[in-house]
Amino acid sequence: VEALRNEGSLSKMLECNRRLRDCVALADPAERLHQISQGLKRVIVAERVNVFVRSGQAMVASDELTGQDIVIPIGQGYVGRCGNSENRSAVIMGNINKDSLFRPSVDGRSDIQIQHALYVPVLNHSGQTMLVIEVLNKISAPFDPSDVLVTEIMGANALDAVESQSEHVHLEEARRQALQLLTSVQYLYPVNSDADSILNSAVTQMAHVLKAKARIYLGI
Repeated sequence: VEALRNEGSLSKMLECNRRLRDCVALADPAERLHQISQGLKRVIVAERVNVFVRSGQAMVASDELTGQDIVIPIGQGYVGRCGNSENRSAVIMGNINKDSLFRPSVDGRSDIQIQHALYVPVLNHSGQTMLVIEVLNKISAPFDPSDVLVTEIMGANALDAVESQSEHVHLEEARRQALQLLTSVQYLYPVNSDADSILNSAVTQMAHVLKAKARIYLGI
């Protein structure tokens, strides 16, 4: 509420809602994530926005200019420290040049001289930091609490896009494995075998595999 007391903050929130409506309509999670970062850049009026996604023990984002991955280990640099799930608060750096913790080799970005920055961690339901949103060089004024608020709101939508993308990848992999299994089983039957026989055999083989994995897991 405090972040929305002035007219400019209310206008920013309305623009944020409009951008989110446009993003939610996108079916492709990757495109949705891209539009969220671009929309946030326009809402805050910043020079650049990077959305870092947790990948193992690192935070990874795609560089807006080069398209190459920016990989930052957990615990290193501002993004890496925000990626540590023990840190649940946004970080506003008002003057990066006076900050002794700023490390150009980790915190620097291609083709941009960072003056000030905002880092917002986005946590999943388990309390693990899955995203860190980096907003660089707000153009009109210093970062304020309303910038943190709209970044958190759009960050929640970005997390939904990332999780949807992950689910899509898992479903495609499961589909590929199922087709591969059905193809291998089909060779064990005559050409005129009906689909039910093939499917039943595939299900039986899958059950045996799952049972074997369970026995290994339980140590029996």
